[in-house]
Amino acid sequence: MPLIDIARILCLEAGIITIKSTIERYRFLAELDKSRKELFLQAVQAYEFLMYFRASEGIRNDDSGRFIPIKEISKFDRQVLRNAFEPIYDLQQMIELRFQFNYFS
Repeated sequence: MPLIDIARILCLEAGIITIKSTIERYRFLAELDKSRKELFLQAVQAYEFLMYFRASEGIRNDDSGRFIPIKEISKFDRQVLRNAFEPIYDLQQMIELRFQFNYFS
């Protein structure tokens, strides 16, 4: 959800309301903000991996795939999952600074 929400927020800030896909939003943002292009493209990769992982876990466990039993996944998948959270953290930091969310803390 953070990847989806951040893409929505940034596109709304840019005045773009016609793009409905999270991946397309990040690709648009990558073209719009060249200084953060790599971060936005990493967000695309993270989102694609997380959606793939959620779907495959859901199929394997016959559920939504929303809850992932960490102890049951391979060491490689755990590492890839950790790596997918790096751009999320960076985007959250960017949003916090841009909109001064820590101002009220």
